Amino acid sequence: MTGDYDKVMTTLQDSADVLSKEYPIEQLDEISDRIIEIQTEVMKVHRKKQQGKIDSDTYNRKIEELQQELQENESKQLQLQQVPQKYRT
Repeated sequence: MTGDYDKVMTTLQDSADVLSKEYPIEQLDEISDRIIEIQTEVMKVHRKKQQGKIDSDTYNRKIEELQQELQENESKQLQLQQVPQKYRT
């Protein structure tokens, strides 16, 4: 009976190790944090534009850069959130 328990525990640990490598929570957290930072930066740039502290060209350039970075991070986030096909039931 103990041998079966050890075998089950080893199998569970192995599958948990595989999942943790293929579903990297830390990377997802970092990307989520960066997305929030980008959104905050967009709001700051918009506020500066409303206050007349930056011109339209600077505003448009910065917003475009932030949009591109946001899209890249959202794409990475989506890829990392996908559960590997072999683990789907």
